[in-house]
Amino acid sequence: METGARRPLSPSLTVLAVLAVLLTPLVAVAAVAGHGPAGPAQTQDWSSICYWHEPGAVAPVLPAEQAVALETAAIPAQSGQNPRDVTIVSRSYFDTSLLLVTTTSATTGEQSTRVFSDADLDAAYVPEDDDLGHHEPHDDPWEGFNRAMFQFNDTLYFWIFDPAATGYAILVPQPARIGIANAFENIKFPIRFVNNLLQGKVENSFRELLKFLVNTIFGLGGIVESSRDHAYLNPPKQDLDKTFRTWGIESGNYVVWPIFGPYSVRHTFGDIGDTFLWPPTYLRPWYVPTLIWIGEKTNALSLRLGDYEAMKEASLDPYVALRDLYMQYRNRPDFDPYYDDPSKKPDEPEFMPLREGVK
Repeated sequence: METGARRPLSPSLTVLAVLAVLLTPLVAVAAVAGHGPAGPAQTQDWSSICYWHEPGAVAPVLPAEQAVALETAAIPAQSGQNPRDVTIVSRSYFDTSLLLVTTTSATTGEQSTRVFSDADLDAAYVPEDDDLGHHEPHDDPWEGFNRAMFQFNDTLYFWIFDPAATGYAILVPQPARIGIANAFENIKFPIRFVNNLLQGKVENSFRELLKFLVNTIFGLGGIVESSRDHAYLNPPKQDLDKTFRTWGIESGNYVVWPIFGPYSVRHTFGDIGDTFLWPPTYLRPWYVPTLIWIGEKTNALSLRLGDYEAMKEASLDPYVALRDLYMQYRNRPDFDPYYDDPSKKPDEPEFMPLREGVK
């Protein structure tokens, strides 16, 4: 569903709306009465907010008995405030959602009621910092170009990438594909080793060297990840984008490249630099590195089949959801399993179907 799209309300939801319109003025009056009569110093109005939602086509991660929820709260609002200016700080990802705001004037006692549709909620939603999963602001002034490239990549995914990865997954057993992915990760050792040195993390460079030797010697060239259960041999993975961030270089604008997908300007230049540290780059003829890269991406996609479809299905705006997922992933703090407290391990990025234009 695109952000801001309006939908016809179900009969049950219409009944709920009518009941809410009748009951919420009483809630608002009770809220005002609970705070005593308005004196000379009390010039605030009171808004009573009722928020409910129903499950739509996409089932939420909630027990069925909790699928319908109703919350009522009284919040202070400045005198004369238009309900449209009320800031909504919580959001539902259900297909059908409504919010009813009843404002009672502290001076005249007059009440005004407005029902917000899902599109209104999208327009008013302002996420807190924790909702975004990161605190580094990002701009999207190239949104027109980015959305065009997103649609292009989306078409390529369903016409070429997904069928190719699905056929590959049928032909190659999963254990073999996991081993191939391990081997591809092992040959990226120079990227991690050099970027640790560039960041002044000498010990982590040594740990990466040990990891490479262990996986190469005891893991059949990296096919078996022998280092997996040894925390010391698993320092945080580094690349040139993270090195640039350590040096204080900002991420720059968000950009979606055809075929390659979501990036930032800094990450783009970082990937170009890391290419010179990727061993297959120096194989000849020229197309061999390209074929190896295609093979790596196809193998990786075959281990994540269905993830992209799930993200699209769960998102109000897949473009915004993918953008936010990318920013969460690239900006989350590093976690070192050897030195850091396990309880402080950052959560994996989640699908965040935010409204269009959220920064």
